[in-house]
Amino acid sequence: MENSRPLSTGTESLSSLPKLQHRFTAQSDVAPLPATEEKKDVGTREVARQKEQKSAEAQTDLLLDVAMTTTFASLLDGTPISDGKSLASFVSLFALVWWVWASEVAYNARFRKYDWIHRVFLFLQLLIFCAFAAFTNGFDITAGIIDDTGDEATLMSLRLTQGWPVLAASAQASREARIPIFSVRGIAMTMAFSRVLLFFQYVHAFFHFKLEDQRATAAFYVHNGSLLISFTCYFASFFVISSNPDKVTRDDQIAKVCLWYTPIILEAVAHFLAAHLSEDKQFEEMWYKGEVLYGRSASVFIIILGAGLDKITQGFHFLVGNPAFGGRRIGVIFSATLIFICIFSLYFTDVRGRPLPSTRTEKQVEAENHSKRRRVLIYFFLNFLYLCAVIITLQGMAAMIQFGNVGDNMDTAFEFLRTSEQFMNSTNFVVPVDVSIYDADLVDKLSEAGYSITELVDDLNEQIPSHVSNVSDYSFRNLLLTDFDILTDGLHDTNAVPTDENSLLANEIRAFWNTSDNTDVTKPHFIEIAQLAISSNATPALWFFAAGGSVLVMLAILSILNHTDEMNGYIIAQVAGRLTLGTLMLLLTALDAHAIAVQITDDYRFFGSRIWRLASQNWILPPYAIVLAAEQVYEYVLMYLSHNAADSVA
Repeated sequence: MENSRPLSTGTESLSSLPKLQHRFTAQSDVAPLPATEEKKDVGTREVARQKEQKSAEAQTDLLLDVAMTTTFASLLDGTPISDGKSLASFVSLFALVWWVWASEVAYNARFRKYDWIHRVFLFLQLLIFCAFAAFTNGFDITAGIIDDTGDEATLMSLRLTQGWPVLAASAQASREARIPIFSVRGIAMTMAFSRVLLFFQYVHAFFHFKLEDQRATAAFYVHNGSLLISFTCYFASFFVISSNPDKVTRDDQIAKVCLWYTPIILEAVAHFLAAHLSEDKQFEEMWYKGEVLYGRSASVFIIILGAGLDKITQGFHFLVGNPAFGGRRIGVIFSATLIFICIFSLYFTDVRGRPLPSTRTEKQVEAENHSKRRRVLIYFFLNFLYLCAVIITLQGMAAMIQFGNVGDNMDTAFEFLRTSEQFMNSTNFVVPVDVSIYDADLVDKLSEAGYSITELVDDLNEQIPSHVSNVSDYSFRNLLLTDFDILTDGLHDTNAVPTDENSLLANEIRAFWNTSDNTDVTKPHFIEIAQLAISSNATPALWFFAAGGSVLVMLAILSILNHTDEMNGYIIAQVAGRLTLGTLMLLLTALDAHAIAVQITDDYRFFGSRIWRLASQNWILPPYAIVLAAEQVYEYVLMYLSHNAADSVA
């Protein structure tokens, strides 16, 4: 029978092969594996090796992303976004941190191997991000460019009012002037070192590939040339800024800005030029790997989103125990949560485009691939603008939640002051205040804030009638100080008073309490401090709608870059929806008209731009949450329809 025939190896039957000894058989005496099995074994080992390398690369990529995000978190703590100057400082410093990360990712997307030399490079890269974290505190990009001598003089005056010795106040002012200088010089040297490190990485890649073609060699020369210029600029900026603040001029500070950000533009252009020089098929190993750039962009987006969520949730626990805590505050929490979820999901919403035709020629496919690789690089670099919009939006959300708490506490203090002042004026400051004049709701709010209305009234009545000749002055000052206690306790309880020694708000509050001259305890001064508290905490409302709209607009631009070749009606509808709602949010910045003129009236009510009233009443977040939720539902419908259409064609 056919099945009874012995198996054949091609020359002889297996039964004729010598039997393998179980022990003591020399390796040379062992029969070799058949060629097909040997190839299969080699292939299996190669697959396992590649899988292990990809896993190791993913772990090192994540480590680099976390290191960059740790620096980002330090940047948020050291340069909180509270006004225009801090916003400019944050964005300018984040640009440097992001570029160090992005340029490293661009290198890894082409040349990185998981070998010992690249492990050393990774270790040095981590040191660079640690150095960045050390220099983020107190960074001010406008220092020396915008004249802030008025603020410095005010701060000195406030410290002297608090009782600081002149020598101590002068020493503190000198230290505060030096910190930004040290930060700038430290950042300059960190950037210079990062450029040197990346230069050696490209040199290593150049000798590793042993290229002979002039175009490929020129691509490396372009990279290394731009990095040498960058190093020179950052190294020069270190010496442009003297360690002595008195010797640093405005021209020096402007030169610093030029020396810092011109190299970034130069390096970005170098990436596009190098990609053009190495776009032929023979240089495939030098191409930017789209899956790496897309994946790393998504990873950093998620990590930064998590850091933003941490900032948002820090304000949640101040809601509990707030005098106005209730359904409206729960709505604020829900709105913030919905915004966060929608920002996350919109980034990953995949509307399917049209399938590419199978009749394309090889030349057409090659041209499309060249175009796609260029768009991938543009997509990767434009993620910086998208991340900036997301960060500012998340910081604005945290500020709006914070200011909602501040507004509720200030309303309570203002209502108590308004009611008390009206009664005292009507009785010419000679009739003691009675508990019955206060509204029951106000009494409950004061009780929730820890104040007994009886004790407050007793404190007021100690100066009614006054024991000195000028009755109204002393009685009214006592009222202002009592209400100032309610106001500042509310600010401290909601973490709305900065702890920095150079904070104008914190020093104004301490000076108001510690003044030895009672003539400084006046109604205009009280209102001035209250207005400063508002502007210090609510200024992010001025750019919240602009940043929120920019998130949608940038998502639309990224969608166009990502789906140019497969553009169809569904993707066009997605882009149109994002652009329309994003533009609508940008138009809402019209609410910021005359925002600088915010003030508190003589009867202690908010007056000025509508944006302040919306912020104080927590009406900033709900409209944006509704817009994002509507866009997300709309895109889910498009995604469902596009997938059904693609499946029907398939």
